[in-house]
Amino acid sequence: MFKNILADIELISVKAAAEIAGVSNSAISRWIIDAARLRDGSRLKLRAVRMPAGFRTSETWISEFVDALTRDRTGASVKSEAAEHSARRAASALQATGW
Repeated sequence: MFKNILADIELISVKAAAEIAGVSNSAISRWIIDAARLRDGSRLKLRAVRMPAGFRTSETWISEFVDALTRDRTGASVKSEAAEHSARRAASALQATGW
């Protein structure tokens, strides 16, 4: 059966994402469509979903994008709330299945 993978994610508009990230709407759109170039030449896209009213992303996806971009630029490991939240959810799921 098809499971709605977006059920647990609160999606926000490009404008709201720009306010959260402290950048312009066009920067968010550019990160979604064209991506940011990393030091090794690869590209990092901001995760988003295209809806009839435009792109939507989430605070978690913004946090993951900024953390990855920061790690690339500084070479440092950044511990984010998003990563910690994902780790807690994974641990709970494993514990629930008996691991």
